[in-house]
This record gives sequence, C-alpha cells and structure tokens, in this order.
Amino acid sequence: MVEFVNGEHRISLHVSHPERVLFPEIGVTRLDLLDYYAAVSSVILPHYSHRALTVKRWPHGIHGPMFYQKHERVRTNASQMIQIYSWKELLQWVALGVIEWHVPLGLIEEPDQHDWAVFDLDPHEVGWEKVAEATKIMAKLLELLRIPYLLKTSGHKGMHIYIRIEPEPSETVTMACHLIAEIAVKSYPHLFTTERLKVKRGQRVYIDFLQNGYHRTMAGVYSVRAVETASVSCPVMLDEVDILPTWWTMPRVIERIGRYGDLFGVFTPVISLRQHLKDQGIMVPPTLNHSLEGGGQ
Repeated sequence: MVEFVNGEHRISLHVSHPERVLFPEIGVTRLDLLDYYAAVSSVILPHYSHRALTVKRWPHGIHGPMFYQKHERVRTNASQMIQIYSWKELLQWVALGVIEWHVPLGLIEEPDQHDWAVFDLDPHEVGWEKVAEATKIMAKLLELLRIPYLLKTSGHKGMHIYIRIEPEPSETVTMACHLIAEIAVKSYPHLFTTERLKVKRGQRVYIDFLQNGYHRTMAGVYSVRAVETASVSCPVMLDEVDILPTWWTMPRVIERIGRYGDLFGVFTPVISLRQHLKDQGIMVPPTLNHSLEGGGQ
C-alpha cells in the first residue's frame, strides 16, 4: 500500500510496481506520476467530473503497448462510462496505468449539448514559433469578435483555445467554429488552413474545428501526455505562448498552481455562441451538414 497526501487528506492505495519507469528518457516512475496527479487533483476534478472520460493507459511505460478505454470494464458488456468524482478515483485509474485523460465538451447528462467550444491548432510539420504566432492572431480575432477565451497547451505540439458557452448542439458549435476558422484562413492564408489532408497543408497551422463534433474529446487540462518529456497540457496566458510546450513539466505545473491557482478555472463570461456571432453579423445555421463529420484528433 502507498499513502498519498492532498492537503489535510490522506488515502492509501495498492499500487503494482510503483518503481516502474514510465518515461525512460527522464526517469519518471509510476509513483512520480501518482504524486503529480495527487498534487493537482483539486484543480483537475472540477474539469473532469460529470463528463464521460476516455483514458489512455500505458501500464508498461510510454514505449510499451497502449490501451484506449472509454468504459469502466473492458472485458464485459458493461456500458458504464468512465467518470471520476474524487481524487481517490483519479489515482485508482492512474495506478492502473492511465497517463492521459481525454475529456468531452459536453456533460454526461446531455453529451451532445456542448458547454465548451474549442479550436485545436495543429502544427503538423511547422515549428512552435508559427504555432505561437497563430495563437496570438486567433486571440486577436476572438477579441475583435468580443469572444472571451482561455488558452492551454496540448502538452505535445499544439495549442487549444477554449470558449465557455451556453449549452448548444455539437453541430451548431462546430459550424460556428468553422465560420470563425474560415475568417482566420481568409485573413491569413499563408498561416492558417482548414484543409484536412495533411499533404495539402504545407507550412500552415491547421485549425481543427471538427474537434467540436459529437463524441470528440480533447486532452484534459493538466493531463500529462505520453511523450518523452512527460509534458503537461497546461493553461497559459497570451504573453506565455512563446514558451515551448515541453517546458510545462509536472514539477513546474505543481509550482504554478501553488502560486496562481487554476488559471483554467478563472471567471470567464459564458456566451451564447450562435447568438453572439449573430450580433456580430455572422449567421450560424442551426444544423451542420453531416459531410463535415469525422476527422482525427
């Protein structure tokens, strides 16, 4: 049994092979990962609770086999989606090999009614300097449209731009984000693209608005990513987007939360995205042509 401490609270868990190295390039063990998630659990839970989560498990480390899981039991016909409401539940999944958490944009009660909209800036083969430039321009565009936003790194190569919204159907949210993305593409065709085929993107940043689709998920805020640096999907301010995503390591994120709290939990106005765009003269159809569905994360 291993004991974990979170403020005044303590729990003991059975952990198989706590000394197992999960990230061999930097020597991070399963126990290190558990300690990180215990330390940040109070800021993670508000973002993960009441949502049907998807987990990615690497029981033998990031260079071993990966298991993708959406239900609590994988060897039965049980349909119970993965949900967590306590830091003990969070750590129990990590003890089972979970490294990454992926979170939908809608609550489990009405999964197709999204209360977040997102732009996933995918760099493909371009460097971080161009991702940072693209983030700043997208932020400026949203400010011109009077849309409040939050930023976080993907924890790997991209940047995520989130908007708090009143619940709306995923198709409506997808179309709204598509329209905003096309404004960016038309204004900066050398920098942005919405081309889904990677071979046609060139040296441009892909604005993936399709991540707003039904049943899509995004890497959860504060989730560690299964990359050699064990970097974290971390909230950032606009003046921090030039910092390489690999800089946001587990110890730095813990220290940052201790200093500033949850930067993804700060008060941000909730908007009716469709109505807000209508007020700006941008009309969003109530439904989306199904030909836009699909695509990868």
